[in-house]
Amino acid sequence: MFFLNLILLILTKTSMKKKLVGCLLAAGLIGLSSCSQDETNAVNRSESINFHPTLGASTRGAVTTLSNLSPFKVTAFKSSGGTNLFENAEVKQTGGKWEMTDPQTWPGNDEVKFFAYAPANLPAGASVYINSGTQKIFSYVTPQKVSDQKDIVVAHNTGSRTTSASGVALNFKHILSQIEVKAKCSDPTVTIKVQGVKVCQVKSAANFTFPTSPTTASGPLAGWDAPNAPASFSARLSAPVTLTASEQNITGTENFMLLPQTLTPWSGAASPNGAYLAVLCQVTKNGTQIYPPASGKYGYSAVKIDSAWEAGKKYIYALNFCSPGGGAGKIDPIPTDPVNPTDPTIDPNPGTGGDPVLGNPITFTVTVEDWTAGSTEIGM
Repeated sequence: MFFLNLILLILTKTSMKKKLVGCLLAAGLIGLSSCSQDETNAVNRSESINFHPTLGASTRGAVTTLSNLSPFKVTAFKSSGGTNLFENAEVKQTGGKWEMTDPQTWPGNDEVKFFAYAPANLPAGASVYINSGTQKIFSYVTPQKVSDQKDIVVAHNTGSRTTSASGVALNFKHILSQIEVKAKCSDPTVTIKVQGVKVCQVKSAANFTFPTSPTTASGPLAGWDAPNAPASFSARLSAPVTLTASEQNITGTENFMLLPQTLTPWSGAASPNGAYLAVLCQVTKNGTQIYPPASGKYGYSAVKIDSAWEAGKKYIYALNFCSPGGGAGKIDPIPTDPVNPTDPTIDPNPGTGGDPVLGNPITFTVTVEDWTAGSTEIGM
């Protein structure tokens, strides 16, 4: 009986050892499975979609550059169509790489279309709608305050896991026109003190369609439909400046960012029936204030403009007060500031719109910069 019990004990322990070994093997397989899953996740993370943005030359003012492009937003779908892979995903620059804050991986080896824009937050009322059938910015309206007129850039490209392993190339293009105004006075007997400038009766609302071909570094980017809703926009200096024989900026620290368009010029009559610039100024000759008639106050002096503005270009209007044969412009048909119509420093009744301030027009030149240079002289 003793030997029989001993044999049973040995057999029981052997069975327990087998179960223990089996458990250990099972645990090992689970561990291997876990390691395999971690490795798969690591591979997926290494194949996350990232970006390589570029941007054209920058200029002064509140313009978008690579240094302030982050963050931008991007939407993507397969070139073959279907639902969006992701929408308005935020992309930031981190450690020298441009990556989505919520990383996305490539859908196999399928080609993908990407549509991107910045700033990430467009002006109030504007909306972005992108899918395989439509890629548009709807209901864009130019903000009235210059400080709210942000440079908008867009980009489009295609890519895949194999062709864009180092990052999807996004060549961003400026889609607005940038306007700067400078001024000088050529007559030492006339003192022109300037407090600001406005751009008047230009179209302010439109929709934008993203390009269907990848954006490249060459040429302006068309995409706006016919703009509408004429409006006026003003910029004020932090302190008045007195014009000299040398040009100086009278726009301030931020330039106008306006819709590309072909301007219909103001006729010069009492009706504001077209586009013009107006300088908020005091005109004094031989110590006597000539304009506006209210002593100590400022008034707008206007000059028509008939430029054709293209997207991505900067237009510099250089006004020359009292040039030989020239004068100081015409009385503004809308003599108030569109941002602050009741500004007490401005004379609201400077005279009849279209009447000359000094008898002759201001002359000026227009220079176009790529933000392609050319200039033209126009009499005010």
